[in-house]
Amino acid sequence: MLPMTKDLLNKAHIAFDEFGYKPSSDQISYVDLYSCMVKTLNHTKELEDAIETIKLFHFLYKNFEKICSCVTKHYDYWQSLPYEGNEMLSLVDDDEATGVYFITNAFDKDFKHVYACSHSLTDNNGVNVNYHLGKFSFEIDDPRYFLRFSKLSPSKMVLLDKSDNKLCVIVLSEDYQVFLENNKTDYEIVLYEGGMGIYKKSYIKSLGGYDPDTDNMLAFIEWDIIDEKVNLGIARLDFYGPDGDVELFLMFAMSCFLLFRSFIKKIESVSLINSPLSPAWRNHMLNHR
Repeated sequence: MLPMTKDLLNKAHIAFDEFGYKPSSDQISYVDLYSCMVKTLNHTKELEDAIETIKLFHFLYKNFEKICSCVTKHYDYWQSLPYEGNEMLSLVDDDEATGVYFITNAFDKDFKHVYACSHSLTDNNGVNVNYHLGKFSFEIDDPRYFLRFSKLSPSKMVLLDKSDNKLCVIVLSEDYQVFLENNKTDYEIVLYEGGMGIYKKSYIKSLGGYDPDTDNMLAFIEWDIIDEKVNLGIARLDFYGPDGDVELFLMFAMSCFLLFRSFIKKIESVSLINSPLSPAWRNHMLNHR
C-alpha cells in the first residue's frame, strides 16, 4: 500500500469515527454518511466544532470515490482500524442540542443552495431554503417570513411577511456591523463581540440606554466564513426562550449569512484572517472604533 493511500484511509476513518459512521462492509453509503454528518453537526457544542464538522465532511466529499475504491481494495487494513468515538469534536446530548439551529451552504456540491438544520427539526437531514422570485424562505408548510436583497444596496436585505409587507431592513454597515432599519418587528438586536443577541423591543426601550441583562436574551446568533474561495459559510442560532419567534430569528441568522457571503465575493484576493468580513477583523473593528 502506498503511503498516500494509507494516509487517505487513516484520515477518512478518523472522520467516520467523529461522525459515528461505522459501515458494516466495504460498501460505503454516501446517504448514511451524510445523515451521520448532519446529526453530528446538530450536536456540536460550539461554532468552532460545527466548522470542523463541515471541513471533515468536505474532505470526505471531495475524495469520496477515491476513499470508496481504497476501502474496497484495502479492506483488511480498513477493518484493522479501531473505532474509538469522537475526540476532535465537542458534542452535546439531545437535550442540550435542542434549540440550536444552523444555516449553511455546506451540504451542496457547488455551495449555491442554503439549508437549515437542527436536532429540533429533522436530526439527520437539512431543511431546504427556497429561492423563488428573488425571495428566500424556508421549505416548510406555510412560511410566514421572506427575505430579499434590497434593490438599492447589496449590503441590505428586506424582511417581508407573507403579505409582502416590509417588517424591517437588515443592514451590513460600512464597519461590518449588522443592525435593523425601519424595524416593525417586536424584537431588537444587540451586538456583542462574538455575535448578536435578540431581545424584546419593549424590554430594550425600557432600559433607557443601559445595557440589557443577558438573562433576558431570547436568542444569540454567530456566524463565520469557512472558505472564502467558494463562499462557504455557516451561521448558528441558539434559541433560548418560549417568548421568541424561531422562524423570524432564523431569518435574522440567514440574513447575516447571506449578507456576509455576498461581500466575500468582492474580496477574494484578501486572505481570510485579514478579511474585514472575518470575525477576528470584525471584532478588531468593534474594539477600536
